Amino acid sequence: MRALTEQHAVIESFRSRAGLLFSAAAITTSIVAIYIESEHPAAIDSLHRELIHHMHASYLQNREGLNLLAVLLQLASGLLVFEIALWIVAIAIKS
Repeated sequence: MRALTEQHAVIESFRSRAGLLFSAAAITTSIVAIYIESEHPAAIDSLHRELIHHMHASYLQNREGLNLLAVLLQLASGLLVFEIALWIVAIAIKS
């Protein structure tokens, strides 16, 4: 059973990495294609600026998600402390 669990974890890791790789490839291809396939290809500086814009937007979106996860983790930690306090009270009452 342990071996299957480890294999499952490895497969999930590969799936996650593959998804990230495909996303990066799609973004890169779409940005580069816009500049290369036009009648007047853009300069490398323009390409860098566009890439920086997309990376910054992605960073802001990820930061929002991480902030939400941090709040949820703090809430879960608080609820855990509350549950432990209730267990202590319940044990004290039964004793």
